Parts: sequence; structure tokens; C-alpha cells
Amino acid sequence: MNEASANNDGQISKRVQMPYQAYFDESGSSDSEVYCIAGWISTTEVWKEASMQWQAMLDEHPRLRFWHTKEAISLRGEFRDKQVWNRANRDARLAKALEIAMNNDIMGYASVMFAKDYKEVFGHLDKKLGWYFYRILAGTLISDLGKYLIEKDRAHPFEVTFDENQAHSGAMISGWREFVDSAPIEFRHLLPSEIKYADDKDVIPLQIADLLAWDLRRSISAELAGTTYRLPWPSNDDPRSKFVFLVHNKKSLRSMLTGAQIASINPTVLNTTL
Repeated sequence: MNEASANNDGQISKRVQMPYQAYFDESGSSDSEVYCIAGWISTTEVWKEASMQWQAMLDEHPRLRFWHTKEAISLRGEFRDKQVWNRANRDARLAKALEIAMNNDIMGYASVMFAKDYKEVFGHLDKKLGWYFYRILAGTLISDLGKYLIEKDRAHPFEVTFDENQAHSGAMISGWREFVDSAPIEFRHLLPSEIKYADDKDVIPLQIADLLAWDLRRSISAELAGTTYRLPWPSNDDPRSKFVFLVHNKKSLRSMLTGAQIASINPTVLNTTL
């Protein structure tokens, strides 16, 4: 990832019908240096077209049943057959996947947390308080997205679907009503009445979210290691570039420990582009 001025002008067309639909995938486990939830938001009409294009990409020879970016990069899983897959045709297929994400009117949105900050602030208290990094990332991502839509004059309700997560989905679903009720009144009406979880093997927008989430975490991890890594996304000045990335710092995490509601936390904009 190359540092640049924050790209907070991601636009979703006003010409299509509302509400919005957002799809998010997480990347990173408890032993990762970086935790990330990322995905895309657009309208039903745009998602229908993007999904058709994605399915056509999957159906090309060699055919893929579904897309996982980690498998594509490592030539494993769906890409494991060495008789039909190699770096050249993998790269060609990856380029088509990126093109679909960039050429459709969908906006990338992500929330990032560095493990060292989370562990320093919460330490052993995370399990006691229930503030797992996933809950923080997911909750603040959705609440900040509501604020962002108001700021950009796109104040319309949105639905949210996350990739399946057996470790955290139950707690998120059961606590969602309380979360919405505690959100600031100015954007509470935009938040979904419930959040959904689905299998990314069956839901194409979640596969497109996987493309962004995996690459974002991988890119930041490479920077921390003093190396470089990035998929060939458009540069920050490319008009197709439409990402909003947020990072939680120690200050925002400490606010949670003093009793601040998660919906009131303001993550810092991460001045970067893929």
C-alpha cells in the first residue's frame, strides 16, 4: 500500500434506487498483526449487474465454483489443479476480478485495527468485557458508514451481510438491537434492524468483499514487515478508485474502556490507498 491523501470521495450513484446493501468480510485471526473487516456498498440494481459479471468470470475456463483470494494467490483450493492453473492464467483471472470491482458503482469501505494497540489497551480484559476485536471492527464500521452517508448526502437506510463467522455471529446478532438503540439519533434510522450472515461460497458480493479484505490486511502487514505487497488496484488519482478506510487508534480504544458507546467512537481516517 502506498500512502496518499485520504480518498473520502467514494461515490454511489444517485440515479439508482435505494436502499443500499453492504457486504463485508473479515481478515485476520487472533494471532495476526492486523485485524480488518472490509467490503463494498451499493444498490440492489448495481449488485445484480456486478454479480452477473462475477459469475461469468467464474464460469470461464478453467471454471471456479467460488472465489477466495487467498487460494488464488497461493494456487491452492479452487486453484490447486496444476494441470489447468498456473501463475499466468491466475493473474489474468485476478485482473478480471479487480476490473469488475472497479468498473461497477460500488464503494469500498473498511475498518482496520493493529493488534498491538488492541492488546495494549484491552489485554486480558477483552474476554471479560466482551469487546472482542471483531465486535469493535464490525460495530464501528457500520455506525461510521451511517455517519458517512449523511455527510455525503446519501442518507438512505442500508442492509448489511457479513461472511459467516461461527465465533462471533451469535453475539453480534443477539446484541444488535441494543447497539442500534445506543447509536446517535442523527443516523440511527439508517442502521439495519438486523444484520445477516451468509456463506461467501453462495453469495457473490461476499466474494468481492473477500478480495478487498484479504488484500488490505496483507498490504498493511507487508508494510509493518518493511516489505511491499499490493494487488494492481487503480492508483489513488484514478477516478475509479473509491475506498474509505478507517483505523482505530489507542485513543479510540481507550474511550471504549471508559464507558463510551461503540456507536459514538470515531475511528481515524487511514490516509492510504491500495
